[in-house]
Amino acid sequence: MYSTLFYLCLILVIILLYNPDFLPNNFWKSKAFYNSVTKEYTTEKKGKRRVFCFALGIAILLPLYFLQMNENYLEKEYFIEEQNKLEQEEQNKVNLEKVRQEKINTLEEFGIANVEKLTDNDIDFLIDSLENITCREIYITKIQHEFNIKRINLSEGVDAYNVNKDCEQAKILYNSLLEEKEKKEELERAVTIRQLIRDYRDNTVAANNKYKGDVFLLKGCIIKEIDQNMLGILIEFKTSYGNIVECNMSDDEETISSLRRGQRINIYCTVYSSQLFGGVLSIDLEKGTIY
Repeated sequence: MYSTLFYLCLILVIILLYNPDFLPNNFWKSKAFYNSVTKEYTTEKKGKRRVFCFALGIAILLPLYFLQMNENYLEKEYFIEEQNKLEQEEQNKVNLEKVRQEKINTLEEFGIANVEKLTDNDIDFLIDSLENITCREIYITKIQHEFNIKRINLSEGVDAYNVNKDCEQAKILYNSLLEEKEKKEELERAVTIRQLIRDYRDNTVAANNKYKGDVFLLKGCIIKEIDQNMLGILIEFKTSYGNIVECNMSDDEETISSLRRGQRINIYCTVYSSQLFGGVLSIDLEKGTIY
């Protein structure tokens, strides 16, 4: 639009520079162009008319020129953008076709015939099924080797085309066995009340370095008393004669209310203080949470 307007104005300016009289006389009724005494448009005034037309042309053409350049730039940018979009679409088509061909080759390697006649959805379903089988077999192998389980029963069955479920069930079984194994190993490393008392009676300094300030698992604790005071909930555990072990619990009242005297529990805790007086050892635990 601006290009057309620019060239029309340019033609008009050229015409006016060649012949200023192209404009009607009423346009030039000014002292610079009109002799009010003789009431004529004299020839010597024609030069001034050309200067005026030139200045007017510059004032009009310069803005139009820059508007035209900007319009051409925007059109060029739009063309480049559209060209990039087309190239990207073509590249995407090539990539999709490449991926499809790779999937077809994979399925043919597994002995599936006439894959090229299948739709993309059918191909994706078969690929998911194969990936599911591979994933399931990986977890089954890990279960057999890590946990020494020879026969594995997946609750959802082992249908080759049960997409994602077989692998998920095998994964769930593996994770549950792994968690069970880690808990068993943690319990094996846990400390008993008897060991805790023995360590403090043997060497209080060494025991404090081992237990004080660090959270550890105390296993096989038999509840003797459950009390509540202004400091919180306190549980005293059964020990041998001449020893007292009690723990300030961090669990909420609902959790503690389910416990009973004589119940055996495992707790995470840390040693707050210890005191040996008159042959009686008292160990105060804190930050206790049920395992």
